[in-house]
Amino acid sequence: MHIQRKERILALDPGSRQTGVAFFDPKVGFAIPLDTLQHSSSEECIRFILQILQERPVERLLVGMPYLPDGSKGEQARKTEQFIQMLQNTLSIPIEAFDERYSSFSTQSDPHAGAACALLSCWLEKEY
Repeated sequence: MHIQRKERILALDPGSRQTGVAFFDPKVGFAIPLDTLQHSSSEECIRFILQILQERPVERLLVGMPYLPDGSKGEQARKTEQFIQMLQNTLSIPIEAFDERYSSFSTQSDPHAGAACALLSCWLEKEY
């Protein structure tokens, strides 16, 4: 799906040890999965994200929020909120949490990157 949008966006599907990453560039017009980040802490993950942002500057960061099926916040959603707070303390770009319950992805070699790509594609479809 080709989306007409002017801003570059990085999407994250955060986990405790792996974080899926996808990138949207309006010149391409669709979400591209990037390599999954392997990390031992949130701080290390943020360092990796800063490296990505040096190579691929973006205007917005999208973070998948793992709500429970009933829409409430479980332990993983609370951890994600803490991670988002750390990102907000580090970055000066808009950061948006997006409900990942209804984003699905096809099986591919890197399911974490696929999840981030599906999350970003779902968000782009919702916005446009």
